[in-house]
Amino acid sequence: MRAVTQLFIASRLCGKLLKMIEVTSLVGKPIYVNPDLIRSMEAVPDTILCFVDGTRVPVRETPDQVRNKVIQFKKEIMKGI
Repeated sequence: MRAVTQLFIASRLCGKLLKMIEVTSLVGKPIYVNPDLIRSMEAVPDTILCFVDGTRVPVRETPDQVRNKVIQFKKEIMKGI
């Protein structure tokens, strides 16, 4: 969770969320993560996001929902939005 928290704080310092997608923690709070730092996902049965630094974050979304958010994010980046 440390890497995710640092990313969130760094992006807030810039005044807006940059390069982030929103997912939901198991307690229902939004978490903002950089999709470029997600290494893999597991469904055991909760979805666990595994980051490149080894951090593992459980989220409420299914792997398909997270994948769709990442795809949508990448499409928006490619459009220049």
